Amino acid sequence: MAQQPRQHINPWWYTSALAVAWAIYQVFEFQYWQWPTNLPLDKGAGPFVRAAWLNAAVMVGVCIASFLILGCQRLDRTRSRARQWVIVPPLALFLTLHIGVWWVNQRSAWLWVEDVGKMTVAADRAVLHGINPYAAHTDPEHNDVTANNLHGYKYFPLMMAAYAPAVALVHNGDQAILLANLIFSLIAAGVLAALAWRWISPDAALFCMTLFFMSRLISEEELQRGSNDVVPMILVMLGLLVIERRLLCGFLIGLAISSKLLPGLLWVVICLTPRDWRRYFAGIALGLIPCLLFAAWDPTPFIRNAILFPLTRPREGQSIFYPMPAWVGLAAEVATCVAWLMFAVRAWRVDLLPLRRCAFAAALIVLFEFVSPNVHQNYFIWWFMPFCLSATALAFNPAIYEWIGNGRGLTTERKPT
Repeated sequence: MAQQPRQHINPWWYTSALAVAWAIYQVFEFQYWQWPTNLPLDKGAGPFVRAAWLNAAVMVGVCIASFLILGCQRLDRTRSRARQWVIVPPLALFLTLHIGVWWVNQRSAWLWVEDVGKMTVAADRAVLHGINPYAAHTDPEHNDVTANNLHGYKYFPLMMAAYAPAVALVHNGDQAILLANLIFSLIAAGVLAALAWRWISPDAALFCMTLFFMSRLISEEELQRGSNDVVPMILVMLGLLVIERRLLCGFLIGLAISSKLLPGLLWVVICLTPRDWRRYFAGIALGLIPCLLFAAWDPTPFIRNAILFPLTRPREGQSIFYPMPAWVGLAAEVATCVAWLMFAVRAWRVDLLPLRRCAFAAALIVLFEFVSPNVHQNYFIWWFMPFCLSATALAFNPAIYEWIGNGRGLTTERKPT
């Protein structure tokens, strides 16, 4: 069989394509921030409706970016080292911009850290004083919108543990949250790089980190507003990295749920396989032990604040279905449940490739957020991390037309025997 000719890459064109991709992404984010803010919600065009469209807009932008970088041709794996040098400069640029957001905000006299971070600081300090954070008053910013018995901590115990070292070391609680998030964002990029390195190539690892740091919204949510969604996302992506080890994978998914109910709960389905399901669910049960400890401390406030509050919130103005009849939103939710059920059946019957799971995860989570009663900016990272990996696979996979099937030792999907 004749050897396929090598596809040579023009470094200048490659860098230009990345710059164009970044420009497209920034245009979408600029449009998001400049959306009109003075229209009434009952007309369906209020300031919060813009958040519902952000997911779709960014997905289109990154899809265009992927195809621009791909150039509709197969990339030669033997030129991996040459491509590394092409990717390093933009990676350094976006990483510098990312750290710059933290540097500016942690030195600012007016910190933007929102209730998510402040609540975690209050909960950590309550635990240090021997007070149950789910029964304590840790949510002062919602005095006017929540009942008196719903002012406890709204996340699960591992979230407190993740931020506890920073809260103990840094006196200013807002600065502690931003410092911890800077570390977590670097760890998240490192996990993405490990996934891309294992299943694609070393230069793909650099490119995947570049995509992650390209997002201004990631930087602003983590290093300006103090969102905490990066913590469970690190854990679920680590679970995907060790998906062949079912007990450990389940344990990491369980820990993700022990930090925040969502997105951890969604990844229980995404990491399903037909192999060793008992070990998988046993690992999840082990990962939920921190929740059981705090539930045993005082079950009533724990259930009210950490479980019932996020699951029973009414539809907010962020949802695109807010101004529509109730049956429209209900129909969309049913369709989304059917899509998730179909994926669960597929994952249960066929041992899907990890990279393909990422593609499904990004699409299904975007669909989940689209119909969710609450569509907040910090949920962006839920699908953006697996999508970064999928876009990288799309750009670097020499067998692209065979549907993201490349990987070291993972070239075919397996049905259980």
